[in-house]
Amino acid sequence: MGVPEVLRRRERIIDSVREFFKAEGLTEVETPLLVESPGLEPHLDPFPVRADRPLFLITSPEYAMKKLLAAGSGDIFQLAKSFRDEPTGPGHLPEFTMLEWYRTGADYRKVMNDCERLASYVANAVCGDTAICWQGERLDFEPPVERMTVRQAFRRYAGLSLRFDEPLARLRELAEAAGATDLADDDTWDDVFFKVFLRFVEPRIGRGRPTILYDYPARMAALSRIRTDDPLVCERFELYAGGLELANAFSELTDPVEQRLRFELDNSERERLGKAPLPVDEDLLDALGRMPPSAGVALGLDRLIMLLTDTPDIRDVVPLPPG
Repeated sequence: MGVPEVLRRRERIIDSVREFFKAEGLTEVETPLLVESPGLEPHLDPFPVRADRPLFLITSPEYAMKKLLAAGSGDIFQLAKSFRDEPTGPGHLPEFTMLEWYRTGADYRKVMNDCERLASYVANAVCGDTAICWQGERLDFEPPVERMTVRQAFRRYAGLSLRFDEPLARLRELAEAAGATDLADDDTWDDVFFKVFLRFVEPRIGRGRPTILYDYPARMAALSRIRTDDPLVCERFELYAGGLELANAFSELTDPVEQRLRFELDNSERERLGKAPLPVDEDLLDALGRMPPSAGVALGLDRLIMLLTDTPDIRDVVPLPPG
């Protein structure tokens, strides 16, 4: 696909995304690309940039958008260039376009509905149908999409019944009994979890129709809140379609004390992995105390474009791909 066709297809898809959110009453915003604190997630590596002081390119616009929520912005969305220092591959670029939006007075179930309706709307607008062909298989975005808890997915696809408070030794035993053969002696609880997930669960979800996988272990809460009726899980979901992870979403944590503790744990984990700790965004922590109850989603726009154009390599849906 040549550059002119890439440009035309991206334009049609981006126009339909904006139409959807404008009709929903969300305000489009712009936030900085250069920040002092890019996010502390241990497995995301930011690009450092030095000017008169250390700055980083954003890994997502999340922190800045939450500051806008605290300032009274109301419901907002953004199409933002984001940057992550990771290898280029069929589904990954170091520079990519993130679609991120937030609903105030809402939880993750509201933005689950957004994901369903957005995907259906854009597919209809661009392809004339909710059902598309993706790599020789039919993929239908017609709501409702499949919804499944992480516990249900592990039970169905890996044969594991987990509470998410199992000791590491017990989780290893269960994983090995399920057929996980690539465990290392120094694997953490999260390492074992994701090795099982990537081998047995992820390849089987989002086939034929998208899957919303929700209620992740509380230890993977990141910036999401813990469920009050089940403190072993957090109000977080991911959207999968056609074998691609499209979106990650939370009912947002608004407790600055708890978030500071999580940031400290993130930096400790970064150091365990041999990475430098990153600055904590004190302005974000201050904003969380004033932020209304909200839910937010980060969706990889380039991956959605891949699906809607039946293109298996992300580099072919970006006009001038980096790296």
